Amino acid sequence: MRSGQLLLVAVSIAYSGGLYLSPLLTTCVAVAGWVLLLGVTAAPARLLALLLGLLSAWRVEHQTNDYLTQRQAWIAVHGARTTCTGIATVVASPTVHRTSTVTIVDSDQLDCDVPAPEQRIRLRLVSQTPPLARGDQVEFTAELAPVSLLQNVGLLSPLPRAVSSGVVASGAASMLEIKVPGRTLRSWIDRSRNHIRERIVATYSTRAEALGRALVLGENDLDPEDDLAFRRSGLSHLLAVSGTHLVFAIVAWVTALRALLVRITVLSRRCLVDQLVAPLGAFSALFYADLAGGSGSAWRAAWMLAALYTGRLLARRVNAVQALALSLIVGAVIDPWAAFDLSFLLSAAATLGLITIGRVLAPIAGSVPTRPLRAVTLAACTTVSALLPCVPVLSLMSPDVTLAGIFANLIAGPLGETASLPLCLLHAVMGPLPWIERGLALCASGALLLVAKIAQVTAAIQWARINVPYLCGAQFCLLTFGALTSARCNARRVRWALALVGILAFSLVEFAARALGNPHDKLRITVNDVGQGDSILVDFPDGHCMLVDGGGSITGGADPGVTVLQPLLRARRRKRIDVVVVTHPHPDHFGGLLTLLPAIDVGEVWMQEGTLPDLRASLEQRRIPILGIAQLCNMHRTFGAAALRVLGPCPNASHASNTNNASIVIRLQMGQRVAILAGDAEHKAEHELVARYGSDLAADFLKVGHHGSRSSTSQEWLQRVHPKWAVISAGSRNRFGHPVPATEFRLRENGAVVLRTDQLGSVQWETDGSAVTVRTARAKVELPAEFGNRRTGS
Repeated sequence: MRSGQLLLVAVSIAYSGGLYLSPLLTTCVAVAGWVLLLGVTAAPARLLALLLGLLSAWRVEHQTNDYLTQRQAWIAVHGARTTCTGIATVVASPTVHRTSTVTIVDSDQLDCDVPAPEQRIRLRLVSQTPPLARGDQVEFTAELAPVSLLQNVGLLSPLPRAVSSGVVASGAASMLEIKVPGRTLRSWIDRSRNHIRERIVATYSTRAEALGRALVLGENDLDPEDDLAFRRSGLSHLLAVSGTHLVFAIVAWVTALRALLVRITVLSRRCLVDQLVAPLGAFSALFYADLAGGSGSAWRAAWMLAALYTGRLLARRVNAVQALALSLIVGAVIDPWAAFDLSFLLSAAATLGLITIGRVLAPIAGSVPTRPLRAVTLAACTTVSALLPCVPVLSLMSPDVTLAGIFANLIAGPLGETASLPLCLLHAVMGPLPWIERGLALCASGALLLVAKIAQVTAAIQWARINVPYLCGAQFCLLTFGALTSARCNARRVRWALALVGILAFSLVEFAARALGNPHDKLRITVNDVGQGDSILVDFPDGHCMLVDGGGSITGGADPGVTVLQPLLRARRRKRIDVVVVTHPHPDHFGGLLTLLPAIDVGEVWMQEGTLPDLRASLEQRRIPILGIAQLCNMHRTFGAAALRVLGPCPNASHASNTNNASIVIRLQMGQRVAILAGDAEHKAEHELVARYGSDLAADFLKVGHHGSRSSTSQEWLQRVHPKWAVISAGSRNRFGHPVPATEFRLRENGAVVLRTDQLGSVQWETDGSAVTVRTARAKVELPAEFGNRRTGS
């Protein structure tokens, strides 16, 4: 099969999971590809790509549905928290983060607070025990909760990563002990990893130790400042077990071995040395990818190298495109979601760029007259070739890319690949010679710290930073169309014309994305999925927007300001929030704002007087107006056709019995439709609001107070509000039991459709003043027939 045909089959197999995530867009790409490749790719190849793609899509759906069913069954039996003891087998290489070890196990026996049918469950255990090894049978006691799947409309889905890992529940293990040590090759590999980690910690400088573990073992345990510097400078690949890293190490090793064997006359006369070292090269690539943590990019590069060396063994020429295609196929066969791993995707995109763009730029570098300048130009062209195809994927991970990264790679790239990497790898095998090991550790620490310094200097260059939008699915489709068109057309003029058409189409989609992110003549309320917390984005019909709370974790964990709100605002093409409301000073409501607000332009902030002094000081330093309860209670604001009124805790918060009852409660109205955002208001506050406003509380949409707890959403309150849609913002891992069944029962008894973020992801409620559209991140919302023409979507 020709290279192009094999790549078509590989892409169809690897990325057919798009049919699960976005059926319409993926179908459009498939149809366009079928049409554009008519006359270029043979019909049997296109038919094979279609059939294998559909088979892979079926595998994706089957595996994903099985995982979600298993996760939901766990939640139904064990709820948000449960304590379990059991016996399990370690199935993935344990990793170290700070002082904790993360171990993934498959349960063999499980005894939890609530008895459940015998079923093998994959768990992630965090403990203070030394790292174990795959194949070890362990005994454990742990407090477990279902894994969190934060899904928000318009953002990258967490499903591919969750399904690939297979982990259903996770938690802290108070006891984790080896019962029977593993005795497989993988067990030995993990024990080697553990030994290498111990020697790095013992011999590297304190500052460089985490850098060394990242480079050799693929453990991302960097200091937050270093991590940010490497990401912003475009040098993250130098501290990851990337494709370039693995290729450099394995090719250097195999080339050195070949050079040695060629000089053994007896051996080189009797056999072809290339064929002799080829199987060793293939095995070394796979072995090293596993030893180094088995990231998506490492495995993709290892499979590509294995394909090249296998071709050499069989005396068959395997070119770079065929090897790339085979690596995609192997990855998808092992795990149908593998190609959706961002590190895998970045590795594949960079390789494709080197194969395609690199071929175009290489002659330019070759035409440079002087040798030193030619070498610099070639290095710059190589960096650009690898970087350009990665920019769309990087847009999902970072708000900007830096041009300074090109120059940083010219300096740090050779330093990392020719100094840091060899020194670190040699250090890993020099344990029997302590004095050499210490010398290598000293040199490796110096090289790593120099690379880190280059990253810090480059990251600090602000003028070279280019903002990139959070690309939507349609834009990725257009980029795919462009690649297919490029393969279809050989005439340069036609390519240029099609490129201009593509740029125009891409720009039109960008304008449409901006319009959708900033809707006019509609009121849109989005209850974001931030886990156990509250965060609500309100888009007004005149284009202004308001953020009510920013989520946050009470017990630690991911920061929703970074993981949810910043990407969401980028996806909406918003660089400013006109009004930020802190309903009350609890961490699950204001925590995410601490990282979000410094990164965005803010019009004004509403919050209770005398609360959150640090946040207040930072806002005052930026001269952002802060409005207190006394000002808000006497204010009626309009945003186009939408009216806003603060209902509580008026006239001030001094009478509130606790912090929850001092929550700012907001009423929004557009035309015939009314929405109430109740913060964490409890029964006492609800009673006061009913006494003060009576029938004015009637609303179509209610953001349920205090996450659906027992202390909120009284019958008296519901009889006045009588919502048709009730959204409960809660996390699947919350230890408070929110929402309680009694609250959900009362809501449904009063005729409300209950939408929970822990079950459906984020919820969007949109109205033009009459008709209503409801959309969720995970599933279609089914409404009772009596709701008439009110539309729903998914």
